[in-house]
Amino acid sequence: MRQIQIFLPRDLCARRNYQALVIQGGAVFVAGKTFDPAGTRNNSLRLSYCNNTPEQIAEGIPIVASDIRKICE
Repeated sequence: MRQIQIFLPRDLCARRNYQALVIQGGAVFVAGKTFDPAGTRNNSLRLSYCNNTPEQIAEGIPIVASDIRKICE
């Protein structure tokens, strides 16, 4: 599977701070807590791109980048 894991600042919760923004923008992600063996780190997210066309990836990158900028301000 092709995926990118993005780490947000430690004090941000990927699910709480980020989920609504990306869903509104049309992107989907899985919170990193799902993949953390201890189940405690919730400041990361994984984006899968294995089933996307190059055009969809090019369209999604600006959505994700813009939303990350918004929550890190």
